[in-house]
Amino acid sequence: MIIPQSNNSMSQTDNKHNLTNELAKMRTRDAAARTLMAWTRTAISLIGFGFAIAQAYELYEAEYNASHAGRMLVRLNAPLIFGISFMILGIIGLVAGIRMHRQSIRQIRSDQYSYEEHMSFTVVVAIILVLIGVSGILLLLY
Repeated sequence: MIIPQSNNSMSQTDNKHNLTNELAKMRTRDAAARTLMAWTRTAISLIGFGFAIAQAYELYEAEYNASHAGRMLVRLNAPLIFGISFMILGIIGLVAGIRMHRQSIRQIRSDQYSYEEHMSFTVVVAIILVLIGVSGILLLLY
C-alpha cells in the first residue's frame, strides 16, 4: 500500500511559509519601533534646542537689551520665534512619528499588507529646518 505524501509536504511548505511571513512581520515591527525611537530622539533634540535658544534669548534680552535696541533681530524677537518654531517642529515630528508607527502596525496586522510609496516626512522636516536656517541668516544680516 502506497501512502501519498503530498498532504505532509503541503503542510510543511505552509508551515515554512507561515514562519517566513511571521518573521518578516516581526522584522517590520522592529523596524517601525526603531523608526519611532529615531523620531522621538529627533523631537527631543528639536524641542531641547528650541528651549535653549529661547532661554538664551531671554538671558540676552534681560542683560543687553538697552545697548542693542536698534537691531532688527532684537526688535522682532527673532530668537524667541526661532526657539518656539524648533519646539513646534519637534512636537509635530513626534506626533507624525507616532501616527506613522500606528499606521505601519495596522498594515502589518492586516493580511493584505502591501508596500505603498508615500511622501517622506523626514524630507518635509529637513525642508522646514532649511527655511528656518535661511530666515535666521537673513535676519542676522539686517
